[in-house]
Amino acid sequence: MESLDTAFQDWVERKCYRIPHRNIEEAAESIGTDKATLNIYFREIKQCDFRSWRTRRRIMDAMEIMKEEPLTPISVIGERVGFSDRSNFSRQFRKISGLTPTDWKLSL
Repeated sequence: MESLDTAFQDWVERKCYRIPHRNIEEAAESIGTDKATLNIYFREIKQCDFRSWRTRRRIMDAMEIMKEEPLTPISVIGERVGFSDRSNFSRQFRKISGLTPTDWKLSL
């Protein structure tokens, strides 16, 4: 698991989770493992599934961008972090933060 963890951290540092429509099979291939092993890694190490982790990570990235680049439109930020659909970005953002992206940005 240690070498998988190292490969996964490298994948995260390269922000590969932002690539739209990337599924766990493609992520596993990119990391150099298979879907079953990556599923086990997420279940045991991350304590969640890949999709939930990826969504949360993208939203956290969006929050950081909003703080660092307050003039960047929310729609652009959503696309940058991997959401091709603005309504899905807003829905997922609200699910995780409790606020819409606009309301969260205004609260800064």
